[in-house]
Amino acid sequence: MFKADMKEKHRSMRKKRESDVMAGALPRGVYAIKKDIFCYILAGMVLLGLVYLFSVFWMYRQQDAARYEEWRETVDEIYLNRLSEAEKNLRSLLLVLRENPVLQQQFTAGDRKMLLETSRSLEQSLREEYHITHFYFHTPDRINFLRVHQPKRYGDRIDRLTIRQSAETGKITSGLEIGPLGTLTLRAVIPWYAGEQLIGYLELGRELASIASVFHQSDTVDGYLLTVNKQFVEHRGWILGMAMLNRPADWSAFSDRVIMVNTLPERFAYLGSEQKEQHRLQTFLHRFVFPKNMFYLIHDRPLVDVAGRHLGSLIFVHDELKELLLARRMNNFFLLTLLGLAVLLLIVYYHVLRRAELQLVESR
Repeated sequence: MFKADMKEKHRSMRKKRESDVMAGALPRGVYAIKKDIFCYILAGMVLLGLVYLFSVFWMYRQQDAARYEEWRETVDEIYLNRLSEAEKNLRSLLLVLRENPVLQQQFTAGDRKMLLETSRSLEQSLREEYHITHFYFHTPDRINFLRVHQPKRYGDRIDRLTIRQSAETGKITSGLEIGPLGTLTLRAVIPWYAGEQLIGYLELGRELASIASVFHQSDTVDGYLLTVNKQFVEHRGWILGMAMLNRPADWSAFSDRVIMVNTLPERFAYLGSEQKEQHRLQTFLHRFVFPKNMFYLIHDRPLVDVAGRHLGSLIFVHDELKELLLARRMNNFFLLTLLGLAVLLLIVYYHVLRRAELQLVESR
């Protein structure tokens, strides 16, 4: 009977202590053990998590910077090689055309009609094979005698830097120049001699947009924007030129430049307008939430003419969202797994400490 009473007494005391543990009514020294250890473990896990997140973010930034630099160098290399190839073609074609006796005879005779008929078939083949967009005949005093691509326009004085340099040096001169309609054209000019006598100048040109079109067949660039600073174009003339080229013309899209060619994908349409750029949520996300060049790459390449003037820009865009999402999803899955394991460990630690706390209370 006495033993039964003692067991019952111990049982009731154990239940009371367990209820005290649950209610937090233990002596402070005992209760502080679980609390302090648990807090230390929690603080350590939070610190490790922050270090991990910082490391991942830093790694992403380093990878993004290296990937952007590699992409930018590739785009510049493709563009410069294409430009150099086009310039070599223009110079080689001029050397061949200069030796054409039929052209020389018709030009010196002043027969514009026959020269146009002969040159038109040449211009067509040059356009198809070498994408030549401009073909000129100029007199020795730099007066245009014939524009094969626009035969109704002639008689104006040509004062571009390329032809002036060619007149001064007596050699082929080439470089990027802007036309009266705002089109950027790679031009080449050669003096034309009959024996020792200068009879005029031959000029060929290729519009820059046709050179940049190589990126349509490349996976390196998804689209580009060709812009020209407004200080180099006249409003009415530019509108007429864009209508002649069958291109959309929006003078008010930007305050300081006009768009000559726009091949941007729809998801990057906001880059083609200053107003859209200011009000689109996508712009906010790209600029302030995602790090620069994280999921998309943009390269603004300045365009400089033979005189060293900054005429405009070629803005290249490449979207890497699809390529990067898979890798980032795997990393995010790994991160979520670690977080789940951390929470599970905290729960286990909590129960282990609670059991140790109960044993301390009973042994007291």
